[in-house]
Amino acid sequence: MLLVLKPNSEELGREAARVVANAVHRNPTLRLGLATGSTMGAMYQELVRLHRRESLDFSKVVTFNLDEYLGLSSNHPQSFHHYMRENFFAHVNVDPENIHIPDGAIKGNYQQYCAVLRVLRRGHSQCRRHRFTNSWHRPQRPHRL
Repeated sequence: MLLVLKPNSEELGREAARVVANAVHRNPTLRLGLATGSTMGAMYQELVRLHRRESLDFSKVVTFNLDEYLGLSSNHPQSFHHYMRENFFAHVNVDPENIHIPDGAIKGNYQQYCAVLRVLRRGHSQCRRHRFTNSWHRPQRPHRL
């Protein structure tokens, strides 16, 4: 496990982006798990900078986000889809076909959804469970797939 201590979130974000950038350079077809929230903002800003100024190429990277709010469409301003578009995907060259974020508007067959993700994750033996949290009832436990 790598433990990185930095005096502020900006420096931590730059260091996290450096780790991601090095991984992308080593493996251009990297499968990259992404998170959302204010903690990740500095990392996404630095990755965008590296893409624009140093030609960091995300064109073959496949991304997977871990969760989405149940009941929110991808266009909802509080959705993780929206967050990722505004903070990262709209500014780099990740192929839209390689962006995988759980569908918060999904109804019903969660097992089928997870099966599709397993196929997309080619070569991974276990499908991580994707969390769907209901934004209207935050104290409840997340709905798991």
